[in-house]
Amino acid sequence: MFRQIQQKISRATEGEQKPTITTKNYSESFVFNLGSLANLPVLSAGKAADSNDLYERLKHFLAEEEWEKANDQTWEWMKQIGVQDGDYSQLSPEEIQNFSCPKLKDIDYLWLSHSTKFGFTRQREIYERLGGTYAEKPDLELYRQFAQKLRWKEESISNKEAALEGHLPLGFESLENYQQIRDQPEIFQAALFLRLKNCR
Repeated sequence: MFRQIQQKISRATEGEQKPTITTKNYSESFVFNLGSLANLPVLSAGKAADSNDLYERLKHFLAEEEWEKANDQTWEWMKQIGVQDGDYSQLSPEEIQNFSCPKLKDIDYLWLSHSTKFGFTRQREIYERLGGTYAEKPDLELYRQFAQKLRWKEESISNKEAALEGHLPLGFESLENYQQIRDQPEIFQAALFLRLKNCR
């Protein structure tokens, strides 16, 4: 079946028409329009959501350099994996402290592999260079300096080349990301970086 599909794609791409795959190996045939991949939406976390689907969607957005969608999908996937109390609208520092190490490293690797300037590791390095610590009550003023250095208040994240190192994924002093957490952003961010550091 897969050979037949590949042959149909090859023939379609030689012409001017948009490639379409038609299979009849199932009880009901289906048509898959390759052009629709460009308009995939961000998948939301939730009780009925599949974490594998969210992960594959994140990989797609990163591969296509759809940075804004990749940013949103990152947090949706993290909420899907990390939430422990059934509320998929937010993550808490406590949930981050218990976040799966393999999953967190996987997220970080995906960002780093698609742009060496992005990812949680790059952000943690900048945070520590500024003097950031992992105390029980992190310095709010230092966090603000950190967020300002990464230009998290700027709304345009579509241009990878223009973005600063560590700009993505966006933190919680930008756009609507404050709605994703339950506590002060400096506490959450420090908890995230500490978990990443301990997961090495």
